[in-house]
Amino acid sequence: MKAVVERALAAADSDLTMLIEGETGVGKEVLARAIHERSGRPRARFVVVNCAGLAPTLVESELFGHLPGAFTGAVRRRAGRFETSAGGTLFIDEVDDIPPVIQGKLLRFLQDRTFEPVGGDQPQTSDARVLCATKRSLPELVREGRFREDLYYRIGAASVVVPPLRERRDDVVPLAEHFVGEWCGSRGRPRAELGDAILERLLRHDWPGNVRELRHALEHALAFSAGGALRPEHLPSGLGESEPRPLLELHLEARTSVPLQEVLADCERRLIRWALAIASGNQVRAAELLRLSRTTLRNKMSALGLTATRGAGTGEE
Repeated sequence: MKAVVERALAAADSDLTMLIEGETGVGKEVLARAIHERSGRPRARFVVVNCAGLAPTLVESELFGHLPGAFTGAVRRRAGRFETSAGGTLFIDEVDDIPPVIQGKLLRFLQDRTFEPVGGDQPQTSDARVLCATKRSLPELVREGRFREDLYYRIGAASVVVPPLRERRDDVVPLAEHFVGEWCGSRGRPRAELGDAILERLLRHDWPGNVRELRHALEHALAFSAGGALRPEHLPSGLGESEPRPLLELHLEARTSVPLQEVLADCERRLIRWALAIASGNQVRAAELLRLSRTTLRNKMSALGLTATRGAGTGEE
């Protein structure tokens, strides 16, 4: 995730159209807002339009606006999102759901910054910076003829992929602590404690709904905890109750022998890096995560050639 964020923010202070790819609930809009905040337009508007499930006429009206009489029910002029986001950032979520007939008009805007409201024939301009997000593979949609190839090349030249939460389980605990602190702080309540039992459940779950599901699960637990420590029974029913996955998976099919000491050293090195990364280089906290004494951790780090700097994770000597 650090690499994803660094890549996204590297191009934040520009007018480059960017594509954010990832499953529903991974935090694509959160990343888009971060890009906006780091851009040269942080005081301007950040406008969101979600194209999922909208009829073609509504998508066109949402993006470009319409004039009175443009269609049945259009009794007054309506400004579209390109107009209202002028000077700021327009985040087009679920761009993969934009109907093909509208895709050409979006491409025109990205090329020359002009658009025409529905029912109008006078071009208007906007300097809005456009960020797009998709939950599906655009190259696959291009091959199926459901997404314009030239539009894909226009918005996909600068892209970042946000991995699903099941592929970054190291993020579960920090995110859980953040959501708990945020929820309790907004209600003036003491910070609820996340014990080992509930953390084990959270780490065991596959999170098909990603970060959004994690937030909702914790809000559910906090609502039913009555201000006390969070326990597994406070979570939504069935969450994390399946058998835990093994921490290690060995792939030995093509092996005739295994250097045991090398494997063990590599495993220790990975675990120590994991703990130090979560603890931002704090060796006391990292030792607690690994259930070791600080002395034991330091001895292992020395033997493995690892160093740690506060706030910077690990390095190697």
